[in-house]
Amino acid sequence: MRHHRHGGPEVLVLEDVPDPTPGPGELLVRVAAAGVNYADTMLRSHEPDERFRPPGGFPVIPGIEGRFITNICLSQT
Repeated sequence: MRHHRHGGPEVLVLEDVPDPTPGPGELLVRVAAAGVNYADTMLRSHEPDERFRPPGGFPVIPGIEGRFITNICLSQT
């Protein structure tokens, strides 16, 4: 689920997106479950307020809370 503009629940759409490719120093994790909370709702619905503009622009995939899984162990050396 994501949205391409500010608005009410009607701007949310289900879309398939490609799996991201991690860059140097990044880790790719699988999201087992995600919740859409009040902050996500404010980000989606409040275009005029600078505090709620998406930092990376549109489209936005809501869900800043979740259960994340990774099977990668990084070396500390």
